[in-house]
Amino acid sequence: MDRWQTILREVAETKARILAQLTLGSEWRSSRGFCGVVTGDHADPQKVRLTIFDAKGPYGHRTRGDLAALVDVIIDDFGSSATLDPGCVDRLLEDFLGQRPHVGAEEQHEGR
Repeated sequence: MDRWQTILREVAETKARILAQLTLGSEWRSSRGFCGVVTGDHADPQKVRLTIFDAKGPYGHRTRGDLAALVDVIIDDFGSSATLDPGCVDRLLEDFLGQRPHVGAEEQHEGR
């Protein structure tokens, strides 16, 4: 098998792996620290949306006609190593909140 055939086979395997796990409500993680949630598109109920989050909150979204079309978006935005990761967005939020200094109400009023 030549190099291009190997690459095409790997791409097809990656697409099949992601599509087999892709459902509404699924959460995905990239190797770069982004997370994404698959939902219906509120603007067009016939479409699906990947909403992307980073450590600072919502980063953007991509809308496509169906789950199969969203596979390419996940690969483009998250890389071929994108992984199904339930709770990914919650952990990003916890990490973000954990890095913020906590100042209690009493300390704010006393000017500390």
